[in-house]
Amino acid sequence: MRVTQNMLVNNLLYQLRLSQDRLVNLQNQIASGRRIHAPSDDPVATVKVLEYRAIKADITQYKGNAEMGIEWLGIAGNALEQATQGMQRVRELAVAGASSSLPAGSREALALEVEQLREEMVQVASTKYRDKYVFSGLLIDRPPFDASSTYQGDLNTVETEVAAGITVGIGLPGDGIFGTGATKAGKSIFQVLDDLASDLRAGNHQLVGNARLAEVAEIEDTILSHQAIIGSRMNRLEKTIDRLTDTWLKVEDLLSRRQDTDIPAAVTELATLEAAYRSSLMSTARIIQPTLLEFLR
Repeated sequence: MRVTQNMLVNNLLYQLRLSQDRLVNLQNQIASGRRIHAPSDDPVATVKVLEYRAIKADITQYKGNAEMGIEWLGIAGNALEQATQGMQRVRELAVAGASSSLPAGSREALALEVEQLREEMVQVASTKYRDKYVFSGLLIDRPPFDASSTYQGDLNTVETEVAAGITVGIGLPGDGIFGTGATKAGKSIFQVLDDLASDLRAGNHQLVGNARLAEVAEIEDTILSHQAIIGSRMNRLEKTIDRLTDTWLKVEDLLSRRQDTDIPAAVTELATLEAAYRSSLMSTARIIQPTLLEFLR
């Protein structure tokens, strides 16, 4: 096949355009810091990049869920700490009220303080996290106890997902803490405090010193056991966050290797391409410079 002047020129110009495209692409990689701007740049790496991005998105969601769970449990834990302090004061009042020599005025004062502590327990049981009742089971939009101190939540547990198919319970149904599950006999904390106030007023010092004090101690144990549950769950969530953070960093490193530009290598390659491009321009100019008129001179 005879090679014409036009064929030669067109081929040279085509090769120059390819060199220009490579230069522009490499300059974009250096300027943006990204090696891949379109799937066609590296189809195999693009698949991995999409996979890593999806993993990072999942990790971010799971980490957010775990952090929310820690906040929820922290609010519940603070509420139970208040309840513990309240019951400790109730026990002190019961011990004082167990004395047979206590005058009626003093018993009335003790009963009034017990009733005040009962109202505080109602407020503690109605603790909220972001407008959600933490002790209502899954019925987080309603107060756990109604005006008569009857539990109106459910016995299910709010959970948060921290990995695919893995959840951690963060809710504590209030019936097992403040309601009928507070004592083995099925008496709620509110009923125990009502009975204590009544016995104090009536001067039933033996009941106060025996049955009521025993019930108060039982409620304290119930609250303490739930505080331990909260502590163990928070510990699990904190370890989960640490694990997710480590995984996120590893995936981020893998993603960077796939999509980020190796700046030193790219700069070196750019210098090489620029030198080759200049050489191509010089050689092309020499090849396409002669014309028929120049040969006839």
